[in-house]
Amino acid sequence: MGKIIISRNQEWNNRFRQFAIILDGQKLGTVANGEVKSFEISDGNHSLKAKIDWCGSREIEFSLSNEEKRYFKLSGFRHSNIIMPIALVLVILSLILRRVYHAEYTIWLILPVFLLLFYYLTFGRNDYLTLQQTESW
Repeated sequence: MGKIIISRNQEWNNRFRQFAIILDGQKLGTVANGEVKSFEISDGNHSLKAKIDWCGSREIEFSLSNEEKRYFKLSGFRHSNIIMPIALVLVILSLILRRVYHAEYTIWLILPVFLLLFYYLTFGRNDYLTLQQTESW
């Protein structure tokens, strides 16, 4: 039997959520924030993906032979750690501009952030998580 080792990045988004690991259409287990987990699997051709609710990663096809190890890195979507803080700063800035300078329509500053989040939660739901095969740690 071979082994796959999955390392999940530590991130602010989804900190308290576990990502499900799906091997050949069956749930293999879960990986928590900042955790490294290994799973023993049978030899042969496999497909691997990660999921969280209705969102997930793209499938990775790989083959495994006797006592072989494969390493994978798992994380949220690209720049996910900075999107929420930027949105918060823009909302606060909008409120300040509106209160102090009576500037109207400043809430539109955060529209690009919400459009990006909307994309990842709808059309780009299979890109919400990033799963990459690596050579080692």
